[in-house]
Amino acid sequence: MDPSESYMRQTKLVQDENQLLENILRTLLQELVSAAVQSGKHTMHYGASIDDGDNTEGQVPRLLDIMLYLCENEHIEGGKIFQLLEDLTEMSTMRNCEDVFGYIESKQDILGKPKLFAKGKLVILRTCSQLLLRLSKSNDVVFCGRIIMFLAHFFPIVLTFREFSMFQMRQSIRSKHLMEFL
Repeated sequence: MDPSESYMRQTKLVQDENQLLENILRTLLQELVSAAVQSGKHTMHYGASIDDGDNTEGQVPRLLDIMLYLCENEHIEGGKIFQLLEDLTEMSTMRNCEDVFGYIESKQDILGKPKLFAKGKLVILRTCSQLLLRLSKSNDVVFCGRIIMFLAHFFPIVLTFREFSMFQMRQSIRSKHLMEFL
């Protein structure tokens, strides 16, 4: 067997192991969310030990922290944490989604690292868009604002010189019409 065949087998094994690990973590997440719903507790606080003192973190945030560590240190593909967060928001109530989003906000320094964020930016964009669609614009104003501020931080609008010139031109035309109207 030549070295390239051996390398391809090792790569395939690593890919299979990563897929198995991802499936295990997703299944565990689903079981934890299901158990939290059945117990009537908040998803992000389910399984928190009273003996922990100041640490009221539940089992779901601990699982997410493990996944984040594995992604950050390139033990598994970087986009997997974003997919797990998307799964979590999809299977959670809006009340629990606010806690999940709080977790995302608390980890934005790590999630925003270029190497990690590049692999999951479309997933987090889709997740935030889905959350905004599910929210009531009149009843959940603060939560909507938090999501929009988060998106603005990670997806800044970058105008090219030409686009900026067009923007300025439109603004001057609008102000000219406004002046004529007054």
